[in-house]
Amino acid sequence: MKRVFLFSLFAFLCSLCAANGEALVKVLYFHSRMRCKTCMAIESETKKILDEFFSKELKDGSLAFETIDISKPNEKISDKYRIAFSSLLVVNNVGSKEDIADFTKFAFATAASKPQVYRDRLIDVLKKAIETSKK
Repeated sequence: MKRVFLFSLFAFLCSLCAANGEALVKVLYFHSRMRCKTCMAIESETKKILDEFFSKELKDGSLAFETIDISKPNEKISDKYRIAFSSLLVVNNVGSKEDIADFTKFAFATAASKPQVYRDRLIDVLKKAIETSKK
């Protein structure tokens, strides 16, 4: 009985450690090997926003930014989110559930041609996601 309890406690603590090691909010930018001007604008504008407005969250690990090249084989994350082309996702981990906001269309429509519109909307969404994830 003691072994079962200790094993259960160990498994529970391991799961807590694993959950705490992952950012609560992730910005995932998927791209292929060949990128257009708009694709590069999405990445650079997103990086600027994160560095300027969310450096504290990046540093403390509550927010993460990941750039994923989908042209490379074995990208499990591309499979997980069913990504086959350039995409931008904001993933908010709330409890045991992931809330996924797909910003792909918006990013392609605004990042290069209307960067301020892109910045304002992404900042707003990220602030709300971070606030929600802390609850």
